[in-house]
Amino acid sequence: MFLLSGIAEFNIFGATIPLYGPFGILAFLLGMLLCLITAGAFGLRKGDAAYIYLFGSIGALLFSKLFYLLVSINRIVADISAHGFKVLTDVYLTHGMSFYGGVLGAILGVIITCRIFGLHASDSFNCLVPAFILSHSVFNIEAFLSGFGFGNPTHSNFSVIYKSSAYAPNGEQLIPVQLIESAFELLLAAVLLITALAVTKKASGRSVIRATHPGWYTSVQTGNKNGFLVLGLYFLLYGCFRFALGFFRGDAACIFLMFSVTQWLSIAAVISGIILILFSHIDNRI
Repeated sequence: MFLLSGIAEFNIFGATIPLYGPFGILAFLLGMLLCLITAGAFGLRKGDAAYIYLFGSIGALLFSKLFYLLVSINRIVADISAHGFKVLTDVYLTHGMSFYGGVLGAILGVIITCRIFGLHASDSFNCLVPAFILSHSVFNIEAFLSGFGFGNPTHSNFSVIYKSSAYAPNGEQLIPVQLIESAFELLLAAVLLITALAVTKKASGRSVIRATHPGWYTSVQTGNKNGFLVLGLYFLLYGCFRFALGFFRGDAACIFLMFSVTQWLSIAAVISGIILILFSHIDNRI
């Protein structure tokens, strides 16, 4: 059993710093590190990998916030009517993000950056998908510590109790869904990285490191669709997991046929994953 304060911010020299700030930086840096370490194995120079990861992350941030505001529009309008426009800046612009919105933004950021640099997005996904998953896994720990995205009440010893969370019910035993999700994503990142290395080695017919070690200055890519296979597996596996986890989340509101918004998006992710996996086997190159 975990006993947490659930405080989402801390003070340094009189300045109040949200907890998601340092965790966001740590998550970004660890994802970047994994991206740089594995870039050469997938025909990416480190400089290209860094830029693609950076602009993919920017896309993720922008779209995650945009999607959160869109799905919360009715509540936002009601709160503005009751409390004025200050609630928009104090609550909605500083808190809350949509995971699937972030995924879409990251993909668009990667594709656009690859087009600008003249690279194949399909190859780049092999490197970037595990890095983004690792980054989100680390960021989920912050959500667990603050109580954002809390689980249902439980009597199990594997639970968490918050003392002063602004998001989760305090003083109750709750399922630590964010911690579970973080652990799953860490495992998924490792599995997909191993898969990406294996399919790249098979496609090249040679040792991955010897065949595609471009160094810092030159990217050497094959243009195959293995990256879409890895992206599709991510959508399929994570979508199934997130759909099941939705039944154990205490903050998930049912909207249609007993499913939450996130669960319906998870179903769409699973379907998209299957399409991407089939697409990765079509013999043409993008």
